[in-house]
Amino acid sequence: MIEMPEEVAVKAFADGEPFAGAAFNVTLATTKNGLSLLCPDRSDANGEARLSGVDLDRRAAESRSLATMDYGPLTGELHVSVVNRQDIASRRQGFKSWGARYFPDGYLAWLDAVEANLAQVADRTELRTVVGVRGGTMTGFGSIRFA
Repeated sequence: MIEMPEEVAVKAFADGEPFAGAAFNVTLATTKNGLSLLCPDRSDANGEARLSGVDLDRRAAESRSLATMDYGPLTGELHVSVVNRQDIASRRQGFKSWGARYFPDGYLAWLDAVEANLAQVADRTELRTVVGVRGGTMTGFGSIRFA
C-alpha cells in the first residue's frame, strides 16, 4: 500500500540560484490520470518550502471528490515542478472554464502574486526543483523547465 510522506522538502532554483517566492505544481502519479494538487505554499528567501504529507493527503482527497477526472490507485511517485508562465495561463483558463466554485477563495490574487514573482526572471530562465521525501513510501521527483 502506498503511504503519503510525512513531509516533502522542495528547493527551487532559477538559473542555479535559490528562487524565493516560487509556487509549485505537485502531481501524484496514478495508474490513470495524474492527480494534480493545488498547493498554495511558496518558497522562502532560500528557495525552500516544506509540504506536509497530511496537507497533501487532504488535497488529494479534495481533488478526487471533485470527480472531474478518472484516477486510479497511486503509483508511489510524487512529482514537483515550479509553476511557470504556461501554468499560469492554463490555470487562468481553468478558472474561467470551471468557475470559482472549484477553486479556493483568493485564487486569482494568488495567481497574480505568483505571476508577479515570475516577472523577475526572463522567459528562458531554467527553473529547477530538488525534492526530498521524509517518511511514507512515495518517491519524490524534481524537474527542470523554463520560466
